[in-house]
Amino acid sequence: MSPQVEVKPEEDARLPILEAEIEREWRNHRPGYVKNLLSANRLREQVHQTALSCIRVANEYEERGHGADQAREAQQALIHPQRNQS
Repeated sequence: MSPQVEVKPEEDARLPILEAEIEREWRNHRPGYVKNLLSANRLREQVHQTALSCIRVANEYEERGHGADQAREAQQALIHPQRNQS
């Protein structure tokens, strides 16, 4: 068995792709939230933190042997939390 090299979420190649996806989705579907973050000068920080959380979730799902579809659902819940609320 070969040792697995652990990549930190901050160094993951998916990070810039996720950040772009999150910002695009928020601008399209959560304009009020984006406006509030922009007024507080926190949009980049919040997008970055959400992307890191998405990578952590994907890694946890992979470690537990869950499928990519389940990981993607969990990531979408982080990107669009209001979709899960009744």
